[in-house]
Amino acid sequence: MTAIVGILNKKGIAIAADSAVTFTNASKMVTINEEGEEVTLFQDKVINSGDKMLRLKDKQPIAVMTVQNANLVQLPWDVIIRWYRKQKDDSGFPKLQGYIEDFMAFVNSKVVKPFIKEKNISFDYDHRTYLIFAGYGETEPYPSICNCVVTGIKDGKIQYDKSISSISNEQDVELFAEGQSDIIEAIEYGVQTERIDDICKRIPGLMKQLVKNQNCYRDMQTLHVEAIDSHTIIQEAKEMIENSKKLHYKKLIDLVKGYNLQEMACLAENLIKATELHRKITFQQEGVGGLIDLAIITREDGFQWLNRKSWYEPSKGGRYGKFGI
Repeated sequence: MTAIVGILNKKGIAIAADSAVTFTNASKMVTINEEGEEVTLFQDKVINSGDKMLRLKDKQPIAVMTVQNANLVQLPWDVIIRWYRKQKDDSGFPKLQGYIEDFMAFVNSKVVKPFIKEKNISFDYDHRTYLIFAGYGETEPYPSICNCVVTGIKDGKIQYDKSISSISNEQDVELFAEGQSDIIEAIEYGVQTERIDDICKRIPGLMKQLVKNQNCYRDMQTLHVEAIDSHTIIQEAKEMIENSKKLHYKKLIDLVKGYNLQEMACLAENLIKATELHRKITFQQEGVGGLIDLAIITREDGFQWLNRKSWYEPSKGGRYGKFGI
């Protein structure tokens, strides 16, 4: 798995990603299940040195990040992205969506058609790829971020669902997280979702125990335990928590609205670190790890690395590493 964070305001974008990537072998390994049906088996491999944040183009302020499955069938997405950048670097588009459509058309014509024999493949939920595009179209004054979920291949073409969030005069801040984002969301909203669920499950038993406690409620001796409307109490508790979450999130948004790029980058990096720490001190699978890649994107200065893995060369001004990243 992985964790990706994007923080956007009117000044630009800060993006951060850990280095844990999952490679899935989606070749035909067919077995028969208990119902006698043929099923395709997937083999997963997780490494902590993957490249999942890359510049989509050198001459335009656009980045792309990969989440979950790092392969398109057996072809690594980072290789496909670098190939696209080398061949299509001069082309620009008015909006971010134009870059996404051009990239997908390239994948269909240069990757799927010549290299993938199967023309119809459906990726299950655990083996989909999330391609996160972030940056500026040529006519866009403010940044956007788009989450494209690659769901499969149909008739030799990539199938994907996308959702775009953009900064505008009405929308000052956008906080984006994908992958193992539970801790990031807990920091954003001030409470962890699984803790809310645990508390709500305990409410009915707690209320019944309070009623049964004669020492504390002598005047309620005639009240039947079964008469307690636990559902209403739980709903009211959830509403109180939701209102608290909205207030906490609004305060965070108000802060980030005034952040400069350095502060946004620091927040993005530390959200990744908090997720990694949580995985280390709990029994959850450590699917977030490795070095953290950190970059900022602005309309004027384009894509700039702040942190990069060991092969990054600072002497080249943050634009190129040894492998053309």
